[in-house]
Amino acid sequence: MTLNGEAKNILVVTQNFFPTEKKDYKIKENLEKLANQGNKITVLGCKKQSDIVDEIQNLQYSFIEQEEFAGGSEWAYALHNIIFMWKAIKIGSSIKDNFDMIVAIVPTGFAAIAAKVIAGKKQAKYFVDIKENWVESALEAKYLTKGSPFHKAATIVEDWLLKNSEKIDLF
Repeated sequence: MTLNGEAKNILVVTQNFFPTEKKDYKIKENLEKLANQGNKITVLGCKKQSDIVDEIQNLQYSFIEQEEFAGGSEWAYALHNIIFMWKAIKIGSSIKDNFDMIVAIVPTGFAAIAAKVIAGKKQAKYFVDIKENWVESALEAKYLTKGSPFHKAATIVEDWLLKNSEKIDLF
């Protein structure tokens, strides 16, 4: 299966490319399927030293080295995600390919912001593929406190991103 009947060149921005201890969105496996169907996929996501990457035709990786968030204050959570966002914008903007589409796979709004900035710089179509509500996920994981300034700000950002983004379900 190709997207809309033709192979696409897609940049995917996600912090959750590999499964976490709590969740597995099957992002890696599903992007491999899209690549095997003729789409050219570039993944911009986090990598830990222990991650192993298989060689798949039409699938390449641009990893952002980032330690896994181990918890802490809302400030630490925000800083962890902002660092990812800035690194993603820097690396994604420097990739030489002309992409048909740039897709943020979310449960993190910072990945969506990075993808939106990169899409603007590259004049590519921008989409979000929402695997779960980012703010609710952060509340559930106790990274945010309901009603806190961070929670309110995150809700505003998430609402804005969802209202100003086309939605897609890549898989």
